[in-house]
Amino acid sequence: MNLIRHSVYANGGTFSDPVIHWYAIGVRTLQERPLDSKLGWRFMAAIHGINKPLWQRYGYLTPGEPEPIQSEQARYWNQCPHGNWFFLPWHRGYIWALETALREAIIDEGGPSDWALPYWNYSDNTNPNARVLPPAFRRTDMPDGSPNPLFVVQRYGSGTSPIILDAVDVDINSMNTHFFTSIGMLSGFGGGKTVLLRGRPQAGTGTLEDVPHNNVHGALGGRDNRGPGLMSTTVAAALDPIFWLHHCNIDRLWALWSQTNSDSSDSAWLDGPTDRPMVIPMTDGSDWEYTSQDMLDTTSPELNYTYDELVVTSTRSMAVSTRTSGTHVPSAVRSAGATMASTTSSELIGANSDRIWISGQRTVSELQLDADLFQTVQKSREADLIRSRSTRSITESQAVEQAKQHFLLSLESVRCASDGGIIDVYVNLPEGVEPKSRPDLRAGSIALFGVQEASEPDQPHGGMGIHRVMDITHILENLSDDGDLAEAEISVQLVPRGDLDSAEVTIERIGLYRQDMPTE
Repeated sequence: MNLIRHSVYANGGTFSDPVIHWYAIGVRTLQERPLDSKLGWRFMAAIHGINKPLWQRYGYLTPGEPEPIQSEQARYWNQCPHGNWFFLPWHRGYIWALETALREAIIDEGGPSDWALPYWNYSDNTNPNARVLPPAFRRTDMPDGSPNPLFVVQRYGSGTSPIILDAVDVDINSMNTHFFTSIGMLSGFGGGKTVLLRGRPQAGTGTLEDVPHNNVHGALGGRDNRGPGLMSTTVAAALDPIFWLHHCNIDRLWALWSQTNSDSSDSAWLDGPTDRPMVIPMTDGSDWEYTSQDMLDTTSPELNYTYDELVVTSTRSMAVSTRTSGTHVPSAVRSAGATMASTTSSELIGANSDRIWISGQRTVSELQLDADLFQTVQKSREADLIRSRSTRSITESQAVEQAKQHFLLSLESVRCASDGGIIDVYVNLPEGVEPKSRPDLRAGSIALFGVQEASEPDQPHGGMGIHRVMDITHILENLSDDGDLAEAEISVQLVPRGDLDSAEVTIERIGLYRQDMPTE
């Protein structure tokens, strides 16, 4: 029988829930193990990412303490893929490995043999406390008075307690993306194609990884004058016990999405990556080099787990996005996957002129546009109206041929000196208007999660930073309908949540691209 993962709020999110109680016992046991123990808390966290100076600053690493031999560090540590299509399968195997180590420790402590990791469904609109950090992670002690291993100091949030996630950060409109691999510059559910474990294709970040994944990381970790919170940086996130419940929920959403959508059939994804293996330590002392193919079925004998509910309450009611429809792609195109990604072209039709420095409460950048933009958006809008009013059926091949134009805002080479924080992005937000009062002009957000590492020249991304692509077709079309779209330019407003001046955030360029996208 498959092990069942339950919601952390199934019984209120407190230590009265045996699942949470035993999670704390297991975490404490793994935290007591030395750094060179493969099944220890810190070794497992380092598999995701480690920055030794940061760990030392926060007290998670003592100078001179025994470390794993260099060959083990090179094999296991700093694996986490972000911004590409290996993000979901790698994390599924990683979460499973930690869960297995915890269960073994829990059994040794007298706990249940069927214990499974809980998930945090912060998007549950039936639970008024869903977006509030669960109570067991807020208190500093256990019910018996001993220190609470689920509490960490470096979980700053926005600076207020308890941490409450913003509704826009737990949006699950990504469930309305019906293709796995990014197509051209348009983000797929799973991300962009690469043969490298930590490669960064241009349209690499999948819609699920973008929101809620990245935003929840940034919103929980936050930052203060001592640096980023644990959850705000890839090289320390897995030290925070809430990390695992967050990623368990991301895994649950992938499992739900896969019920009605197709994962990639590309052998480069199924059998990849090619540069280094996805590998995790096992409780029997061996290790497992796994592929995406191994991660497709959670109920397989190897993984042997499922979720207490595999039915999403309508994503329309659970999501809080202002968008009214997802990106639908005919099944022939969905199965084509990476082929479409390599053959679909994007055309730059406007960009800003200089590097942007984020400072103050709002930074504005003007994009000079191709003179044809206004006319193109108008034609795209008219074509959509005609299609929506048409009652005649068309064949799938005809649907593939009838391409809809998407307008994509690309924020290129986003760099920073320190992780932590979120920047909301708006289009044509009037001066003096409170940003939150105009959700219809909100394009998305940039979570400063892993951006510092991506900005460093000696790291895998070569100092290029991260890229974010936002589909603003609906914004431009609505602006056009209202007569608010100028022919020569659009303005982009970058609105930090809190003071990010010390983070030294820059954006090399903001470009607007036009891309044809087959739709049903």
